[in-house]
Amino acid sequence: VVSQPGDCIVEIFNPWFLDPSVEISDCDPAVCEYGEYVFRLTQMNGYYDEVEGWKTICSDYDDVSVWIFEPVDPDAGLDQHLCDQFEFTLDATPTTFCLPGYSEGEWTQVGGPAPVNMTTPSMEDPVVTVQTAGVSCPYGVYTFEYTEKNGFFADDADPRGWCEGYDMVSVYIYEPLDVDAGDDAAYCDQLTFYLDGSIGNLCTEFITRIEWSLVSQPDNCVVWIMDEGSLDPVVDITNCAGCPYGDYLFKARIENGYYDNLGQWQMVCYDEDEVIITI
Repeated sequence: VVSQPGDCIVEIFNPWFLDPSVEISDCDPAVCEYGEYVFRLTQMNGYYDEVEGWKTICSDYDDVSVWIFEPVDPDAGLDQHLCDQFEFTLDATPTTFCLPGYSEGEWTQVGGPAPVNMTTPSMEDPVVTVQTAGVSCPYGVYTFEYTEKNGFFADDADPRGWCEGYDMVSVYIYEPLDVDAGDDAAYCDQLTFYLDGSIGNLCTEFITRIEWSLVSQPDNCVVWIMDEGSLDPVVDITNCAGCPYGDYLFKARIENGYYDNLGQWQMVCYDEDEVIITI
């Protein structure tokens, strides 16, 4: 061994063979063991002296370099959940190498309902623009892969002796929502009735949640919205302390989103509408 980048034990098994095996071990963690190892092959001719042993007459040598590169462990960043947003920034974290200057990374689109344009895919944080023209439903899941290579790159840009790793990230683009709480209505002494909401057409299968709530009432009644998660729940008004007649204001709210790793609902898009029921 002529030289090594770190402080390791470099053992050459059968060093008199033309193709010996090499084992590198017990490297000092304070010194980077990745990089160039230089080995020397020496050839000699001569004879054995009965007294002094081997006598070299001619000799020559040649050196060869072996580059050992670090494993690659890139991080493509966290998944993103966006509401009707077709421009966003990816955010990769490349591997931290102790041997800098021999790595490169690149983003590619793996999946999605529409093609994208990406500013400088070789950057860690390119801006992505979804090309929505001509796509009937550009909403959905877009998947991107960040690939990182660490190695020696020849002049013709073909990598040689490199390590490669990748990580993937998903960007969820949710469609805007449209909820209609229905037409205002008036009833004669009718304290049980239906609400009649509706929602616009959706082109994705993202989870949606609907919820009705009471905004205001003329008295202090118990207003029970049965199955408030449906579009047309039954409302029952009871136990009024005074006059139950007047305007009841109800709100319909629709959300889309997802459940996080803790099982908590995370809202992305929403819409609300109100309706007045007069009794």
